[in-house]
Amino acid sequence: MTTRSIAEKRALVFTARIRFSAESQVVKDTTIDKLIERQLYVLHNKKGISSQEIEQQDAICLADGTPVIARLDIEKALKRLKGSNKIITIKISGEAKYRLSEQALQEHQETQEATERRFSQVMQRLFKNTPEGIQPYEAPFLECLCIIFSQLGEAYARLIKREVGIDELLRAPIIRQAFQTVDTKYPSINKKLFKSVVLSFFQDTHPDYDLIKWNMAQNYYLAKALGLDPSGHILSKEVFGGAVFYLDTNILINALEPRAKHHGTFKAFSK
Repeated sequence: MTTRSIAEKRALVFTARIRFSAESQVVKDTTIDKLIERQLYVLHNKKGISSQEIEQQDAICLADGTPVIARLDIEKALKRLKGSNKIITIKISGEAKYRLSEQALQEHQETQEATERRFSQVMQRLFKNTPEGIQPYEAPFLECLCIIFSQLGEAYARLIKREVGIDELLRAPIIRQAFQTVDTKYPSINKKLFKSVVLSFFQDTHPDYDLIKWNMAQNYYLAKALGLDPSGHILSKEVFGGAVFYLDTNILINALEPRAKHHGTFKAFSK
C-alpha cells in the first residue's frame, strides 16, 4: 500500500455526495458541523477564515484537492454553529469570516490536551520496557493505527456486535499491510517488539485502549454519515440489528435530559 493510496483512503472518509433519509438528517448535520468546527480550531485565526477557505481544506477535500462538501452545506453548518454560539462572524472588507468563540476554543483545547495526555499514558503503558525509550515508537504506533483504521471500520463494528472474534479481526490483511508499511518507513525500531505491542493493544481490554480504538473506529460511522456507504443509511437494522449497546453515564444524561445539547442526536440514534 503506497502513501498516496493511504492518503486517498483517509480523504474518502470525508467524501461523497450526501444521501440521507429524513430521520438521519440530524446525524448528517451534526457530522458536518463537527468537521467544520474542528477545521476552525485547527486553522484558528483571530481574523477568521471564509467559507471558501474552509471548503478548500485537505480534511474535507479529495486527495486531488476537489471539495467534497458543497458550499451550501458549509454555509448551513456555519449558520447552525453561530446559532449555538460556537462561532463568531467577522466582517472584513464586506466578506464574512468565521472563528471559534472563546468558549468553543477552550473546549477544543481541553479536549486536545486530554487526548494527548491519554495517548502519552497509553504509550507509557505499552512501551515502558523498551530499552530505547518511548519516543522512537510514538510516530510509528500512531501511523500504524491510522493505516489499520482507515480500512478496519466495518470489521471493528462487527467485533463490537460480537459477530467476529478478536483473533479473526487481527488476521485481516490490513494488519499485515500496516506492519509492512511501518517496517519500511521506520527501519530502526524493534519490529518484533512493535508488532507484539500493537497486537496486545487490540487484544487487551483497558479503558484508555478502548477509548482510542473506539474514537479511531469513528471513521466507519463518519463515512456512513457523509453518504459513503452504498446504502446511504446509518445506524440501520442491517448494521446494528440485534446489537447490545452499553452507554456511559455521561451519555445517558445527554440522552435522557431534553435540555441536553445532544438529546436530539440520541433520539435519531434510538430510532
